[in-house]
Amino acid sequence: MGAEGRIDNLDGSLTTTLHAFQSEEVGTVTFSAPVPSFVAIEIELTDGWTFAPDSIVAVQDYATAPSGNPSSGLFDHKVDASGTTVMIEVPESAYNRVHAVVGGAD
Repeated sequence: MGAEGRIDNLDGSLTTTLHAFQSEEVGTVTFSAPVPSFVAIEIELTDGWTFAPDSIVAVQDYATAPSGNPSSGLFDHKVDASGTTVMIEVPESAYNRVHAVVGGAD
């Protein structure tokens, strides 16, 4: 069964925890240092979690902190996801929201 996971890098950390079901730790999200106006974001799932079959990772960049719960289907940046690790490059911004659909752990 798939679960949605989201994070915000609101505190400026380079690595943060990816959560599913709002509190279940399913992996980490690491932001690279900016390389001419872009950052690489690596999502690594742990403890038996995998990306759901035929899923994508979606990222939205924001100049100011997002409010509410924006629809990940409208996020600007997407990459196919499988296995336990995926990387995506996005424009440098003050805030990023990452969305992934995971499954596999009991």
